[in-house]
Amino acid sequence: MCRHMVLLIALLIVANGCSVSPPRSPNPNRSEYVVSKAGGFLFVPAGGVVYGTSFALTRLMDRPVYAVALFENPENGALPLRAEVTIEPGNLEFQVKSPLLTRLTNNRLYTVNLSLYWDDAHTQLLGVHQQQVLFSVPPELELRIEREYGVRVL
Repeated sequence: MCRHMVLLIALLIVANGCSVSPPRSPNPNRSEYVVSKAGGFLFVPAGGVVYGTSFALTRLMDRPVYAVALFENPENGALPLRAEVTIEPGNLEFQVKSPLLTRLTNNRLYTVNLSLYWDDAHTQLLGVHQQQVLFSVPPELELRIEREYGVRVL
């Protein structure tokens, strides 16, 4: 996991220092119950890439909160990718990763929609949150990413 975070941070630094003008990394959003802490893409050594997102609740909860994240799917017309986490009472920070992706468009913003529920059946909505995440790598790394991780960069 630590290696993935180092690669993510390195890619974000490289992407921000490129002379090409990709879209700027979006600012972290804040909603009634959630603050975005970090977002990016984590390359998986076994192949593929996942969205890696980190959030914080704006207040401590005295019971579990159930988070459902819908990640924009890079496949044209495909349904969003879904991931769920339970935030235990007393915890403020939590992370959500998407299922594996095998293609991304370079210099593109992708949207993550987060819904918080009071119940594990997801019927009692507590709040919603949205964050955009930038995928941007230098063009000279595109082929290397495809070779080493099996991720097609468009």
